Amino acid sequence: MRTAAITAPFAAPPKRPHLIFSLIDDLGWNDVGWHDQFGQIITPKLDALRRESVALDNYYVYRFCSPSRSQILTGRYAWHLGQQTEMNLNPMPGIACGIDLRYDFLPKMLKQAGYATWSLGKWHQGFLTDAYTPTHRGFDSYLGCAPSRAQPLPSAPRPTCAHVRHGRLLRRGGALFA
Repeated sequence: MRTAAITAPFAAPPKRPHLIFSLIDDLGWNDVGWHDQFGQIITPKLDALRRESVALDNYYVYRFCSPSRSQILTGRYAWHLGQQTEMNLNPMPGIACGIDLRYDFLPKMLKQAGYATWSLGKWHQGFLTDAYTPTHRGFDSYLGCAPSRAQPLPSAPRPTCAHVRHGRLLRRGGALFA
C-alpha cells in the first residue's frame, strides 16, 4: 500500500512595504499636477508616485515647518508638544528647544518593527543635546542641515550640513547639495 504525503509549499514571509514620508515646505495645494486645474503645473514623477501611494490630503499643517514635522514624527498635535508657535522653536544654540525626550518618534517605532530608517533634509526638532538629534531619536542615518544654519546667515552664507550614520559623524561642512 502506498501513502501520499500532502505538503503545502513554504510561503515566503510577507514583505513589509517601503515607507517614504515626504514633507515639503511651502508647497501650495495647486503646486502639483494632480491638483492643478489649469494644466500649468506638470509633475509626472510625483503624480506617478502618488498613484502608487497613500496620500495624506486631509492633514492639518502650520505656516512653518516644525509643528507639522513634529506631528508626523510623534503622532500628536503640535500644541500638545509645545510646538505651536515659532517662539518655542527658536533655533539658537543653547536654548532649550526640541520635542520632550519622553515622546518616542516614528523612526524609533519603525526600527522596533525591523525597518531601517533614514532622514534627509533639515531637522528643526531639537538639538539642545545629542539626545534631541535625528540619530538619537530613531534614525539610523541623517543627511541634512544643522538647525541654526538651514537659512543663510551673514556669517554662514551656505548651509552647514552633516551626514551621520548610527551616531557617527561621517561628513560635516559644505552645502547639502553642491
